[in-house]
Amino acid sequence: MSQMEKTLRLPYVIRITAWNFLNMTAPKWLILFFGLWLISRNILVSILLGFMGSLIWEMFTLRTWYQKTVFPIHQGNMLQIRKMFEEQSSYPASKFASKVEFVAEKSAWSMVQGGYSALPSWGWEIVFKLLYPFLVLDKSIPYQNLLIGFNNKTIEADQKLWEVSQETDIETQRKLLESYLDEFGSKVDDWDIALPTLRERPIAIRSLLTLSKFSPSPKSRLESARIKREQSIIQLQKQLRVPKVLFNWLLQIVQQNVALREDRRYFEFQADYYLRQMLLRLAKLNNIPEDKLFKMSWKEVKHAAQR
Repeated sequence: MSQMEKTLRLPYVIRITAWNFLNMTAPKWLILFFGLWLISRNILVSILLGFMGSLIWEMFTLRTWYQKTVFPIHQGNMLQIRKMFEEQSSYPASKFASKVEFVAEKSAWSMVQGGYSALPSWGWEIVFKLLYPFLVLDKSIPYQNLLIGFNNKTIEADQKLWEVSQETDIETQRKLLESYLDEFGSKVDDWDIALPTLRERPIAIRSLLTLSKFSPSPKSRLESARIKREQSIIQLQKQLRVPKVLFNWLLQIVQQNVALREDRRYFEFQADYYLRQMLLRLAKLNNIPEDKLFKMSWKEVKHAAQR
C-alpha cells in the first residue's frame, strides 16, 4: 500500500469501519447476548452464540440495507464528487486540499459499505455450497449452475465494451468508448490510490477492445447461462432430499445475493478515478512530480498546498 493511501484514505476507512461496528453489529450482538444470558446465565456461551446470531441477522438484512440505504447515498455522493471534479479548475491550491479530503472520505465510505455487504454476497453462497450435498440426490450438477445467468454491473460493463469493439466508424467508436469509460472506467486491480484506473491505461483498453471484438457478446453468454441454470433447476427439483418449498426458499435467497457480489465491487471504487485526478492536479499546482506524489504522506502534500 502506498504512503498516500495509508495516510489519506485508510484513516477514513478505519474510522468508518469502527462506526459501522458500533452502530450496526455491536447493538445486534448485545441484544442477542443479553437475551441468551438471561436464559442460560453462561457468559461465554452467550458471547459466542450472540456473535454468531448477529452475523446470521446481518446475512438476512444487509442486502436490503445496501439497496435501500447505501446505494442512494452513494449515488448522491458521486454526484457531488463529479461536480467537484468538473469545477476543480476554479479551486485555488490553498483550498483544493479540503476538496480532496472530501472525495477521499466519500470514497472510503463506499469502500467500507461495499466491504460490509460482502457478508451476505459471499456468505450465502458458502452456506449453499456446504448444504448442497444434503439437499439434492443428483450431485452431478454443480451448485454453481444454479447461480449463473443473472445480470449485474460486470455484465453491463462487458456488454458495453463489446458494443464499442463492434463499431466500425472511428468517430462513433470514440464517442462510445468515452461513454463506456465515463461509466465504467474507475475499475481498479487493487485497493490503492497509487494504482491507475482503467481509463488511465490506454494500452489495456486497446487490448480489451481487440479481445472483445472477436468474442461472443456478453448478452448471448448471459442468455446461455440463464438457460443452463433453468434446466439445472428443473432437473434437480425432481431429485431433492428436502421439501421443494424449502429448497426454493434457500435458493432464492442465495440467487438474490449473487448480483450484489458483483455490483458492490463496481460501486466500491467508483470514485477512484476522480480522487486520483484531483490529487494529480494538486501535485501539479505545487510542483510535486507525479512519481513522487504517491510516495509522500498526505500531511506533506497538504502542507505544501497550504504554504
